[in-house]
Amino acid sequence: MRTALIIAHGSDEGKNGDAAEMHARRLEGMLGTRVRHIYKNCGEEEVRNTLSYLSRGDVEEVVVIPLFFASGMFSEKVVPKMIGLGEGNRGGTVKVDGKCVRVRVASPFGTDPHMRGVIGSVLGQYSAEPDRTAVMLIGHGSKDGVNSRTVEYNAGIVSELGFDAFPCYNEMNEPTVEQVLRRVLDEGFDDILAIPLFVSSSHHSVVEIPEKLGLEEGSRERTFEHNGRTVSLRYSTEIGLEPGITDILYKMVVR
Repeated sequence: MRTALIIAHGSDEGKNGDAAEMHARRLEGMLGTRVRHIYKNCGEEEVRNTLSYLSRGDVEEVVVIPLFFASGMFSEKVVPKMIGLGEGNRGGTVKVDGKCVRVRVASPFGTDPHMRGVIGSVLGQYSAEPDRTAVMLIGHGSKDGVNSRTVEYNAGIVSELGFDAFPCYNEMNEPTVEQVLRRVLDEGFDDILAIPLFVSSSHHSVVEIPEKLGLEEGSRERTFEHNGRTVSLRYSTEIGLEPGITDILYKMVVR
């Protein structure tokens, strides 16, 4: 039998746990076995106790899922080390309470081929229209450029679906959210859908980005006048909260 352990970023704000918990509960139902989630700042004892719980009975393999949009040092190095595989190893055997258990580390979900279905679902939910709706894909940004490559991958999906895609970043990379919003308006779009490519709610996605989009606190849409035309802007929920992400995680476990 195979089960899953989700390891998420977590935050001090108390806003970052909803995606990990949601996907863990949904995966439990889909797999028919126990699934747990922990956060990257947990201690070694919690990791050991969680692996011990998951490996009880006839479980032979635990698939560890770094719940991240893009690869990085944490998913590639820290997670394998946390679970006893050693830094950089993505599969092997660890001893849990004297029992040898196979452990496999999956990849972050952002470049999974099935993101096409998730992105398509979001576009449909917000009634986006090809040739009319400008789609802003908002990434976190990263110093090593890995996040931007993953954002560009998803921008390619949006373009393949017939939409004008505009990748941008909250910090560290350009173009910025503000720069792309100006560009979209200058190009004459009157319908804008902004998609935050974040795993879960955070200060970035709840406070910083809405301010940059001109949204009032707590609002996810606004209508305003620009150069004599009426513009509609909608801000979707974080991509990591989409139910379709659970389907991707499920495929990671059973493949």
